[in-house]
Amino acid sequence: MNPTVSEDQTLVAKAGVWKKVLWISVGGIILPPVLGLGSTVVNMIQAFQKVGATATGDPQTLAESVSTSINTTAIGLIISLAFGILLIVSLVRLAHLKRLQARARQR
Repeated sequence: MNPTVSEDQTLVAKAGVWKKVLWISVGGIILPPVLGLGSTVVNMIQAFQKVGATATGDPQTLAESVSTSINTTAIGLIISLAFGILLIVSLVRLAHLKRLQARARQR
């Protein structure tokens, strides 16, 4: 027996939503660390320019600037980790929906 049209359409619609979530999560995995690293590089350049401009080499000022710079990379990695979890969830959901579609077609 064939699945009802509404069952099949519902499964296709759900799969479409999870495919969009999958692509959003891929972007969320890639972009935050890249942006965080880029921000770290820019901030590090500025920190060393400050030290070079004052010619005092104050370690405390440099340490504060470096700490702030590295925080942006850490934040990017944390965001990326959250999107990695979302990617896994979306892959599992898509696999489940494909199994449901296959079962519905066998009926």
